[in-house]
Amino acid sequence: MKKLITVILSMFLFSQGLYAQPEGWSPTSNPSSGWFLGQATIDGIPAEEGDWSAAFDEDGNCAGAAEIIINGGIAYINMPIYGDDTTTPDVDEGMNAGENFILKLWDSSEDAILEYSTSFDCWYNSNGGPMDGCGNYTEVYNFSVPSVDPTAFFTYSTEFLTATFSDASITGSSAIVSWSWDFDGDGAE
Repeated sequence: MKKLITVILSMFLFSQGLYAQPEGWSPTSNPSSGWFLGQATIDGIPAEEGDWSAAFDEDGNCAGAAEIIINGGIAYINMPIYGDDTTTPDVDEGMNAGENFILKLWDSSEDAILEYSTSFDCWYNSNGGPMDGCGNYTEVYNFSVPSVDPTAFFTYSTEFLTATFSDASITGSSAIVSWSWDFDGDGAE
């Protein structure tokens, strides 16, 4: 019996570690809050199970975080965004009236944090209810993976009048399709 309990507890702890949000994505919950709703896509494809959304205030404080909910192939953001806790006046741990927030998405399969392209100025304390005009379950928020340009690099060796070049380029988001050499810097090959 003791082994069974140990196995079950280990499986639970392992599964919690698989779906834990990134470090720094733990808001301070309090009654001052509003609910943000929407759909999350990454380059037009729905986010996946284990991905997380988060809202950060202008000072970089995590004001809300929640795991993405998958239903019928759609990835939903269903996230409370907390206000600043009035019982701790010397600590800023959430949103203040008139403050903007940014949305971030953690793509757990790539261990990458993506930032939504625009900030939001619609937060208000709705006592835990949806915020009118601030997110909607039908609104799609597309997070783009930043493109990475390829990096050209080569090594060379010489022996008398023979030069040998070896490609050591690194592909970025797209494949390298051609190379051209301009040895004298005049813009012509």
